[in-house]
Amino acid sequence: MKIYTRFGDLGETKLLGGSVVNKNAVRVDTYGTIDEVSSSIGIVHAHLLDFPQQLGAQTAQIQEIQNDLFALGSLLACEDLDMRKKLSPLSPARVSQMESHIDEMTTQMPVLKNFILPGAHKVSSFAHLSRSICRRAERQMTAQDFSGEEKQNYLPYINRLSDYLFTLARFVDFKLGATEVIWKSK
Repeated sequence: MKIYTRFGDLGETKLLGGSVVNKNAVRVDTYGTIDEVSSSIGIVHAHLLDFPQQLGAQTAQIQEIQNDLFALGSLLACEDLDMRKKLSPLSPARVSQMESHIDEMTTQMPVLKNFILPGAHKVSSFAHLSRSICRRAERQMTAQDFSGEEKQNYLPYINRLSDYLFTLARFVDFKLGATEVIWKSK
């Protein structure tokens, strides 16, 4: 199988189901941003592998999240509701699981009393970058006319993912002994 099709050379792409749309369509932009989130999380994952003792659980969690994001990207790329039912689902239970991971990390860290800036450690900085891309994906998702199922499953997932990534960034700093950079008001 060749990696190139030449189909997109004129600025169009096919959605799962066969519809042809411009590459700047909101749906295409959204699942493209989900791909960016996954790619940036891949950087976080690669760096977490350097700290298996301190961050092994989070490394496994990130891999699960990347699998979720691949499924979510596929679901967003498919506008055919019948075909979407055949794709890997994004379980609503994943939101609760992420909340549990957030709570578990939070109980181990000092209480957050200030706004913090990315930059204490390179791994946490990449987690913050992933979080900001995730927030963009969330904004793009809200710009679409989603069905009830999509709003009930996809938006809560991506919202909680940004919370997870923020908490992960703080947890990485905590576990690796990096001092959080506090925002200073002028």
